[in-house]
Amino acid sequence: MHTHAIAASAFLASTALAGELTLIPANQGFMTGVSADGRVVSGYGAQYFYWTKETGSVFIGGIAPGDQGAGGSSQMANDGNRLCGNVLNPQGKVEAAIYDIAAGEWQLLGNLGGSCDINASTAWGISDDGSTVVGGAYPGACSHRAMRWSQSTSMGTLFSWFGWTTRANATNADGSVVVGWQDIDTGFRQGAIWTNGTQTRLASPTGVRMGEAQCCTADGSTVFGFGNFNNGEGQVAYRWTAGTKAVSLGPKPDPASGYATDCSADGSVIACFFRWGPPAISGEGYAWIAGRGFVALEVLAEENGAFVPSDVRLSLPLAVSADGKTIVGSGRSDAGQVIFVLDMHPEPGACPGDLNLDSVVNGLDLGILLGSWDQRGVADINQDGVVNGLDLGILLGNWGTCPGAP
Repeated sequence: MHTHAIAASAFLASTALAGELTLIPANQGFMTGVSADGRVVSGYGAQYFYWTKETGSVFIGGIAPGDQGAGGSSQMANDGNRLCGNVLNPQGKVEAAIYDIAAGEWQLLGNLGGSCDINASTAWGISDDGSTVVGGAYPGACSHRAMRWSQSTSMGTLFSWFGWTTRANATNADGSVVVGWQDIDTGFRQGAIWTNGTQTRLASPTGVRMGEAQCCTADGSTVFGFGNFNNGEGQVAYRWTAGTKAVSLGPKPDPASGYATDCSADGSVIACFFRWGPPAISGEGYAWIAGRGFVALEVLAEENGAFVPSDVRLSLPLAVSADGKTIVGSGRSDAGQVIFVLDMHPEPGACPGDLNLDSVVNGLDLGILLGSWDQRGVADINQDGVVNGLDLGILLGNWGTCPGAP
């Protein structure tokens, strides 16, 4: 990643809708985590970094994924102060850690005594309050298990079916539900969730095994990932609940393999991409929006007042803010790889209540709000931490076409 790119960050066109797209040149860089309100972003290139509009990219060290074979990712807690990542421990092994932005320091989270190559434990996800980190660890040599660390219980493994390889990718708001994958007899990575330590392997209503689970709603009731339903459509993004099992998010907008990477707190906005194969930025990026379906990120950006240069593709969205109004990731341009922050927060009063971002407040938005009652996320219009009658009043008061909508 180029440190001089901070000054060159492009805060591109703003309209009454106040959408803003930030593009930063970044060779092999990835933005992978975002705070609840979208103001603080985390990621990695040659090392970990966090980014805000005010500070630009601030590099914080650590051993980033891919460096010397290190695993892991970087995710951001809701308040934008704590992020997970990895550092080298005193034994020279990769160990999961938390970075505290206010304190400016890393906290090692420990390991389980084993290692494989350079990895002893790796962080992949963090809870909303930053008190729980999930990922992987080695209780023995090259014996990888999904792990969960919390301030109250330290580090431990999660159940593994027949003791085969597992990994945790993410967790819900309070760390009680963990999502990831479980190796099975065929070597396939089957999507899995652990609820208070009990494992459920994910499948369709007819028993077709689904692939990795990537994220879940704040309450842990709805899980998103990617899999193949063996119906001729190929790999697609899916949504899973205990009642419905795994179902496709809908008709594919692209014939390539589909992936879901992250979701808003209420599951109304899902980051997705479609790609035939490597490199990572070669595909096309989309947001799946409840009540609307798949929307290309370039289209979504321009609908929200953010100008996208004609040579830019926002091809690899990797994180969505809890409120669903910020999407971050990596992409490509004629000049090379970029990392991006797509901020779709409207100006105050611009169009509160347009929850599915289709420029009109109507029954679709009302359905999203009612389905998120007493929760957090995009339907928390007044951002007081809960969807309730105050938000309903704001939505009903703005019923109809949004100001400035085409």
